[in-house]
Amino acid sequence: MKIAIMSDVHDQRDNLTRCLDSIKNNACDQIIHLGDYWAPWLCVKPLVECWIPVFGIWWNNDWEKRRVTQFFEWSKWCEIAWTVYAEREFD
Repeated sequence: MKIAIMSDVHDQRDNLTRCLDSIKNNACDQIIHLGDYWAPWLCVKPLVECWIPVFGIWWNNDWEKRRVTQFFEWSKWCEIAWTVYAEREFD
């Protein structure tokens, strides 16, 4: 299983797009996002629309938590933990 780890996307959609392209080209099976989500329409939406399961946590600079949570819940293959100490078992 290949796991991509990323964080601090903020509102950098171009960088996120390049990163997601690399993740897809390397056939990663899972993305772990370590927080700092900004601009849900710009950056969170493409993250959950990449069709790769995402497990995310909140960190110290997350904006619009309600909207970010809605995107994660809509996807059904992505989840977000409310604390850094969440436990997750990967296949």
